[in-house]
Amino acid sequence: MSLWRAYRPWLAAFLVAVKGVGWLLAADTEPPVLLGVSPAPGQVQVLTNVTVTFSEPVIGVEAGDLLVNGVPAELVFGASNSFQFIFAQPAYGPVQITWAPDHEILDAASPPNAFNHTAKNASWQYLLVDRTAPQIVALTPPPGAVVRRFSQLSVRFSEPVDGVEAADLLVNQTPATNLTVLAADHYVFGFSPPATGLVQLAWTSTHGIRDLADAPNPFAGEGWTCLFHPEAEPSGVRINEFLAANESTNSPLDLDENGEIQDWIEIFNGGLETVNLSGYSLTDDPADPGRWVFPAVTLAPGAYLLVYASGNDRRGVGAGQKLHTNFQLNRHGDYLALFNAEYPREPLTEFKPKYPEQRNDYSYGLNAANDWRYFAAPTPGAANGDSHILGVTPPPQVNAPRGLYEQPFMLSVFCPLPGALLRYTTDGSEPTASSGLVYSQPLTISNTTTFRVAAFRPNLLPSRVETFTFVFLEDVLRQPNNPPGYPSGPAAWPTFSGAGYPSDYEMDPEIITNANYQALIRPALKSLPSFFISMKVDDLFGPANGIYTHPNPPVDQRYLWERPCSVEMVLTNGDSAFQADCGIRIHGNITRDASKTPKHPFRLLFKGKYGAGRLETQVFPDTPLADFNSLVLRADYGNHWLHTDATQRLRGTRIRDAWMKDCFKDMGQPAIHTRFVHLYLNGLYWGVYDLNERPDAAYAASYLGGQPDDYDAIATKPDRAIDGDLTAFRALTNASNRDLSILANYEDVRARLDMVNFIDYMLLYAYTGHGDWGNHANWNMVARRNGGKFYFLTWDCERILENTNENRLASGTVPLDLHPKLRASPEYRLAFADRVQKHFFNDGALTTNAVMRRWLQRAAEVDLPIIGESARWGDFRRDVYPISTSPYYLYTRNDHWLPEINRVLTDTLPVRQSIVLQQFISTNLFPSIAAPIFSRHGGVVQPGFLLTMTATNAIHYTTDGADPRVYGVGAVSASARAYTTGVVLQASAVVKARALHNGQWSPLVEAAFQVASLGTPLRLSELHYNPPGGSAFEFLELLNTGPVAVS
Repeated sequence: MSLWRAYRPWLAAFLVAVKGVGWLLAADTEPPVLLGVSPAPGQVQVLTNVTVTFSEPVIGVEAGDLLVNGVPAELVFGASNSFQFIFAQPAYGPVQITWAPDHEILDAASPPNAFNHTAKNASWQYLLVDRTAPQIVALTPPPGAVVRRFSQLSVRFSEPVDGVEAADLLVNQTPATNLTVLAADHYVFGFSPPATGLVQLAWTSTHGIRDLADAPNPFAGEGWTCLFHPEAEPSGVRINEFLAANESTNSPLDLDENGEIQDWIEIFNGGLETVNLSGYSLTDDPADPGRWVFPAVTLAPGAYLLVYASGNDRRGVGAGQKLHTNFQLNRHGDYLALFNAEYPREPLTEFKPKYPEQRNDYSYGLNAANDWRYFAAPTPGAANGDSHILGVTPPPQVNAPRGLYEQPFMLSVFCPLPGALLRYTTDGSEPTASSGLVYSQPLTISNTTTFRVAAFRPNLLPSRVETFTFVFLEDVLRQPNNPPGYPSGPAAWPTFSGAGYPSDYEMDPEIITNANYQALIRPALKSLPSFFISMKVDDLFGPANGIYTHPNPPVDQRYLWERPCSVEMVLTNGDSAFQADCGIRIHGNITRDASKTPKHPFRLLFKGKYGAGRLETQVFPDTPLADFNSLVLRADYGNHWLHTDATQRLRGTRIRDAWMKDCFKDMGQPAIHTRFVHLYLNGLYWGVYDLNERPDAAYAASYLGGQPDDYDAIATKPDRAIDGDLTAFRALTNASNRDLSILANYEDVRARLDMVNFIDYMLLYAYTGHGDWGNHANWNMVARRNGGKFYFLTWDCERILENTNENRLASGTVPLDLHPKLRASPEYRLAFADRVQKHFFNDGALTTNAVMRRWLQRAAEVDLPIIGESARWGDFRRDVYPISTSPYYLYTRNDHWLPEINRVLTDTLPVRQSIVLQQFISTNLFPSIAAPIFSRHGGVVQPGFLLTMTATNAIHYTTDGADPRVYGVGAVSASARAYTTGVVLQASAVVKARALHNGQWSPLVEAAFQVASLGTPLRLSELHYNPPGGSAFEFLELLNTGPVAVS
């Protein structure tokens, strides 16, 4: 809730008072209206802000109240009756300005009058035109550069251009001869090396280079020079030292201009001449030598320059400004190089394939003999001393696996390097050379222990910290409400607002000793993978530094509340799935609020500053993906026993969100993978969580192809780009604001939005009656940049299957209002009907048996584990913090979980399909003309199989996989046949059919038939045996030579 809403009554009274005699006046019933806007409606060339003037003073104005092509503004400033809204410039073309229908803009009357956002002149339109000519943003080599090789030139424009020809570039008045197009804004010109000396470069006056605007703007480039000197001395610039794991301040230079500790790379000029670094580059990617390019900054002989490897991408050279790369360093080793400004670039310093692993606060640099060494005392901006640290201590080994225990055991630790000192901790912190206990003999482990150990040896870096969590089930069952070393009490968990909320650590004895659960609680704790998080107690629960005691920082400060930790996952068979060092943050929106829930979700970030930089492990059994940069531990809030609303508490199941994702996956759509785990924080049991992939650019690249940098990832609350930017998103919303009954306009949206994916998304959300979803709430989407289509992803789906007769189509609140707008298109309506036909009939993904099977599968996964959740959190609202609506119960498996599981299974799922189908029919999303019925719906058949079809109306079908209807026209396709008495199948085929009556088509029905033959159509097409990279790169390639998919 924003501050103005909290103080709205006081503000309203104040505004009345300042009118002086407002209490003597007649009641004000006139709503405020707009008096004026700036810029005025019409054609504009720049549109990043709008100022509105109301007819009287108002309160309650928020940035999101103003919609620019349906997208909320980002900032608002002003008071009284004048406000300026700030937003990113939308796509060129028509720009519609409207107001959010749920705004709370009010005048000072008593009672107050709401701003009439539907009044005349309350909405208006601009025509944003592109009148900006393309510019050059990067040349390699740059103007004024001294180059030893010169036969190619890289040119990057400020925007995509066309009309580029090789001969457009003149090199000493001679046209270039070759042109390579790397991207629509990036070109490489090739030419013969010019004569030694000053080289004049210019653009021919007859070039046709222009941008892609409706009225193209021509490029007006100017000339420049470079000095071609093949015999020039090679550049003496090099990387001299870097610090890849900067955790504590060793020097004032460790702090950037914001006072934050950063990793850094030190550049040194060992040559005899001053060097202009313009065009030089640093990179952590061998495929992208120019990833971060230096600005025009000079480096004198013997001088040093520090570049912070923060990922913040800053290149200012003014007073007080510092240089920051657009990438970060990986302390476990990574590629790093400094390149010169020629094209192609040449490395001046290159760690290939990667530099060795690093340690906190040790730098890596050149000594006086130009040998690479580790330095215990980094020297940013100065000469390196000498160092005898030559390598890294090997990691220690332990004799016991991490996991669950019921009997004490002896723990032995061994380091392969003789003479190494072993130090360990049991409080979640990492041991250092001066902290932790010295290991001297085997230890008796008889209770829950977070064991972290490292090896130390003179003249070597410390080993990696090895983490092993040993959880004793009896300790879990006796987990107290005041564990030693953790803050406990009625206000022990503070928030940023200063308020304190009661802590809760206890495993409830009422569940542990209950006759119904006493024999089940131990198997319950073994029935899911165990997920252990180990970290400093102060980083987790500290009064000043703890992320759990400060779960809801301002949005722009959340990155500051990230702490290092170790994560381990142990499978139910006792095998260790993985251990990794990573960063951890609190995740979510309302689930951050300690006044709402004490059980917060987490986000894990696998970064080079903590560990390997990627988690390369198969985490989810239903996907082979083994490469993650982030994972999310969801806790649930909607329809959970911890919710503040009593009705939602009674609906607690913990499986709704996972079931929803399963449905979307079975509908053939990209879906977030999820699995349930028991979570432990430093050995304290924290309940059932679901481990998820994160719907971001890395996820999109993993499943849709390409690289993360290729994608935009958009999320809500508020609408924002969590990866990439909002350019393509705004273009989509802009396209959707047109009349979509016109085929060309619909096609424009279809070019930007994967329509099958969106329809399936809408269909599923309508089927489930999602109760926490709407225009700007709880949706996520990804799209490949530069022309890719947006895909919607299911996320945060706890508020589903609440009411059997729920009708979300009637509410009108759907993502971006896309569905109501698209319904104007007859092509969309028929495409929607086609997907209903696919999923609601013929054993489709949303038929009753299919949805019930998934529900039972997820319920079976949680059937026993929910006892642990009940013991951990089931009594919170009754015994710890009973707020909001009553009654408050001790929520249990038998009394609450099972009844809700069975209610959905017996009352909702058996009838939901027919209820939602009627909703589709009543909203013209499913026609009255029934689709044909096949005598057999696909599968393996014998040659000569006779397929028959029945329908009330004439049937048209194809056997080549094409639609029998012509898209956009509605005519019968030339490849379609009129059905008469049957279709004989002699070869495998995909059969598609529709019924037609008076020009109206039925939904499409389709089925794939595989005609049996000797053998199968699978062939072994390639064998990769004993490759150079080892067995991990061995593979067999199978080729399906048949016309249909083979299971």
